[in-house]
Formats: sequence, C-alpha cells, structure tokens
Amino acid sequence: MAYEGYLVQIGNYKIPMKFIQAENYTVTLNSQDLDSYQDANGNLQRTALNNFVPKVEFQTRPMLTRDQMNEVLNDMKYLQE
Repeated sequence: MAYEGYLVQIGNYKIPMKFIQAENYTVTLNSQDLDSYQDANGNLQRTALNNFVPKVEFQTRPMLTRDQMNEVLNDMKYLQE
C-alpha cells in the first residue's frame, strides 16, 4: 500500500492534511480472537477473527481557527447520520 495523499479516511471523507500533525499520528490495530486457549503443551491455540478494531490518534496543528475546527468536526458529524 502506498501513500495516497491522506492519513485518515472515514467513509468517503478524507481529513485534510492541513489539519493533522503527521509526527503525532499513530494507528493501532486491535485483533480479536475466538475461543483462544492453551493446550496441554502450553502452546496458544487461537482463531484470529478477520474483523479488527482500528484506532487512529492524531493531534491537530496548533492555532487552528474556530472555522477550521468546525470544518473538520462538521464533516465527521455528517458521517454518523
């Protein structure tokens, strides 16, 4: 996968890079298991699920104006409807 000009996409909405501090951007993929257990030899037996919960964290650039923050937040708000 190559960089496509954005760091965060929610649905079809791509958060513009002008609002994100890329140096503080982190992504964590939390995988989930189904009925994991250790067998008699102490080996972990697991069934990893295909679904995962991504967690994206970033800080906005300093000194964003109220209108700029509203632009980011309003666009995300409409994705929930």
